[in-house]
Amino acid sequence: MTIHTFAIAFLFGAAAVALWVDHRFPEIAPSDLSRALLRTIIVIAASQLLFPPVWEAALARSPALVAVFSVAFPVLTLVLLCAIWSIRQLQEKLRRPY
Repeated sequence: MTIHTFAIAFLFGAAAVALWVDHRFPEIAPSDLSRALLRTIIVIAASQLLFPPVWEAALARSPALVAVFSVAFPVLTLVLLCAIWSIRQLQEKLRRPY
């Protein structure tokens, strides 16, 4: 498996888990567009600020594959989940005539 194939499979896996969480636990989704966008902004900002030092610490203490699945996978899944919520709320907002 090449690194490109792994990256694509990794992204699809995170997206599948995010879709599953959205479908399995609909009660945790935000109720309106502003909350969904706020969550997305907070998650993206937190991942930009917190991911690099946590990633370096994980790589220093464990093999790369463990770091990938214990740090990068949950972060990517959460970012995708918040994006799903924002897109869904935006679609609902655009469907309403008022």
